[in-house]
Amino acid sequence: METNNFKGKDEMLNVPLGLTAQVKLGKRVALNADFTMINNISQHYTFDGRNNSIYGNVIEDRGFNGTLYNATIGLSIYLGKKENHADWYFEDKSKETSDLENRLAQLEEKIKDSDNDGVADYLDEEPNTPSGNLVDTKGKTLDSNKNGIPDSYESYINNLVNKNEPVVSSANEGVSFEDMINNGYINVYFPFNSATPTTSSYDAINFMTDYLKANPSKSVELIGTADVIGNDSYNVNLSNKRSNAVKDLLTKAGVDSSRMSVNGKGEDDKFGESSIGRALVRRVTFKLK
Repeated sequence: METNNFKGKDEMLNVPLGLTAQVKLGKRVALNADFTMINNISQHYTFDGRNNSIYGNVIEDRGFNGTLYNATIGLSIYLGKKENHADWYFEDKSKETSDLENRLAQLEEKIKDSDNDGVADYLDEEPNTPSGNLVDTKGKTLDSNKNGIPDSYESYINNLVNKNEPVVSSANEGVSFEDMINNGYINVYFPFNSATPTTSSYDAINFMTDYLKANPSKSVELIGTADVIGNDSYNVNLSNKRSNAVKDLLTKAGVDSSRMSVNGKGEDDKFGESSIGRALVRRVTFKLK
């Protein structure tokens, strides 16, 4: 008998195919079934080291090219502490997920800062602080001398009247706030042919918001004016629009609209007809009552 004593490479090719199924019989019991097929496509050497394909000059098949079938069936029983078999156990996390989502939504709501003063709404005792005001840790506007006007606006008012000496230091010293408002130191200015306040005028709007909130017994007349360009009826209409625009802003800031009246007076040539003079009368002034 000719043999090579297993020298060289043994070229073998098998293709396995299988199917496994599981059927639930109970909470802890499952039926398992498996069917496997192994197809031997090629095998160079057999168990005795002999070439399986060529013996001498004759092609020989010694029965190693074929298919092996295997089938099994059985039960698996789960003996653990859980009620259900581990293979189909599912823990419902939907309630826990919903609870977490609700808590996250509540947290997001709490950390909102509606007035952008750096204090979250749920801690903010003054949730509608006007823009630019300095606040304490509770969100309340700083008012060191307790005169009802935020510290940040006192310097603004002082600079309007006198660049060197403060004119407003307390409710009972220097120029009164009421006099300053009624004498036209607090103004909301507008661009040409516009009813939208200039950006710099929002300090005046914020000042009036704080003053009116600190003095709930006061009411105010909003007096709108326009420059001399345009006819009388157009300027009256434009000045009314300007007064109503300021009223709307004060109302949104928390001042009751019933405390405000509007008066569109039309054109004003108080400062002359130069470009600077015209710019100075495109405004809304305030008169306290």
